[in-house]
Amino acid sequence: MLSPTTSPSRQRVQAAFVRAVAEATDAPADPLDSAALARLSYLAHLSVLLWWLLDRSPQQRATAALLELTERALPGLALLLRLPPARRWLRHLDEIATDALGLWREPAGQQHSQG
Repeated sequence: MLSPTTSPSRQRVQAAFVRAVAEATDAPADPLDSAALARLSYLAHLSVLLWWLLDRSPQQRATAALLELTERALPGLALLLRLPPARRWLRHLDEIATDALGLWREPAGQQHSQG
């Protein structure tokens, strides 16, 4: 899922999250916040997939409960992200995830030069 050979598939899915955030009626006004939210939404998606794969509860009821909880929490999260401290937290979490996983870095040799 995270190997270089799956990069095209991963990029398509990441692009879907970028579009979803950008086209949302309550999308963050700041492009940096939108980008961070899209990347973290993709990471949340991967986390739910991992949870589902590892779920040993009968009929995977723990996964269903996680999805239900997430669905109930999202409207509150949208409101919370209107506050500057929450947006700073979002960006900080995005920086940590990018540093840890490198999912959004360009492969070596394909980085854009600045200047």
